[in-house]
Amino acid sequence: KSVFTNKEIEFLREKLEKENLLSKAVTTSKGDLLSQEYFDDLLLDDRIITRIKSILGGQIVYFGDSNWLAYKYDPQQEIDPYHTDNSYRYRKGPDWIGRYPIIRFGLFLQDHKNQGGGILLSRKSHRKFIANRMLRNLDREVIGLLNGNSKYMATEVGDLLIWNMRTAHAGKGQYIKYFFK
Repeated sequence: KSVFTNKEIEFLREKLEKENLLSKAVTTSKGDLLSQEYFDDLLLDDRIITRIKSILGGQIVYFGDSNWLAYKYDPQQEIDPYHTDNSYRYRKGPDWIGRYPIIRFGLFLQDHKNQGGGILLSRKSHRKFIANRMLRNLDREVIGLLNGNSKYMATEVGDLLIWNMRTAHAGKGQYIKYFFK
């Protein structure tokens, strides 16, 4: 919670808007975070590194992927489909064997606690694989909503969220307060 201050987040938002990098209809990443002035230091910020080390334990290794996504929340946008970010998404590769200590993180520049537009995570999906796509979607989108395994992350300005790259997640989620209290 509130890993970065409101002042720091406002600075980042201003830079995104100044460079016209904050759009309403983003569907793909904006490229490499390390190539963006003002944002390249984020990956090396002690507040992020300390949290990542505490999760992964000990030495961490950067594997060369620092793509990023920035968008303004629009309630008319469709939710991104559930997906994973690991290489072998269909349980046919080595990343489904063992611990797989590769993570993704999100730094939130706007409030998603009260308005929606944040991320949905499917609990324990990094340990479970369902081969049939229709059953997998049913498990994540319907059953997960009803049994609480799919959870809307009610992030606030400055929050940092870290998840395993095998974790099923969906962006631009709708915050349905009845289910996600």
